[in-house]
Amino acid sequence: MPLNLVHGPPNSGRAGLVRQRFLAALPRDTEGALSLARRRDARMKGRVRLAIDRNRPLRHAIEIRHPSFECEDFVALLRANRMVLVVADTALLDTLSEREFRAGYAEVVKYGLIDNAEFFSWCEVNHAAIFNGGPERERAVEVSCLSKAAIVERDETETGDRALLNLGHTFAHALERHVNYDARRLVHGEAVAIGLALAFRFSVKLGLASGQDATRVSMHLAKVGLPTRLVDVPGGAGDAAGLIDAMAQDKKVSRGALTFILARGIGQAFVAKNVSAADVSGFLTEELERR
Repeated sequence: MPLNLVHGPPNSGRAGLVRQRFLAALPRDTEGALSLARRRDARMKGRVRLAIDRNRPLRHAIEIRHPSFECEDFVALLRANRMVLVVADTALLDTLSEREFRAGYAEVVKYGLIDNAEFFSWCEVNHAAIFNGGPERERAVEVSCLSKAAIVERDETETGDRALLNLGHTFAHALERHVNYDARRLVHGEAVAIGLALAFRFSVKLGLASGQDATRVSMHLAKVGLPTRLVDVPGGAGDAAGLIDAMAQDKKVSRGALTFILARGIGQAFVAKNVSAADVSGFLTEELERR
């Protein structure tokens, strides 16, 4: 498990000692999730963060090449080494800057937008308490973990529903590329917030979702201080052609086809394949002019 520490070698040694003693008291397949962003994302994906043994993460095991090691063996390995527990130290979140906490919150909201409209409504009412700490924050973390685990469990091989976790991310990744991953301009969660708002407005433009739902999404994200428009990107978001080109370079693009996670409403996200580049271009052109 990862262990957060601050500064040089002395603390590295102490962290290693704490890690070993902590692991000794926990079940074999326990995962420790100690940061806001990692808790929802990598921890629940069931990939490189799963432990083969108590000293080596899975990514080291899959770097070992052997002629008889087939894909089926890897899938069996994953299933045999599923985590049984996620430990989330929510008090550690108090060490984050306000900007970083807000950015992580965008990923929490995403789970309500994917398939849990009730959770999104709850976030609308309880967002201040989540930011202030306490039981509301713990519930937000718990629901996020359970939501991601449920999606991963029903699509372990990443051929279907798991793509829903990318809601807002096609737009977000393009924006991150545009700013050259400069966190002074845009951090990941801020890009995701814009991406979520864009995904819902794009769904409205395509006649899939209601304008009321798109407005709710944008208003909630803006209320907690997150950006929701392309104009909110410091230094600008470029042009439609540049953003589409960035999307085409995304690792999740399949055979050159643009795939988006769109929505029929809050809590009703779905995978939309072969989305027309002309539709995307027209939408982005309008959004770049939105004030």
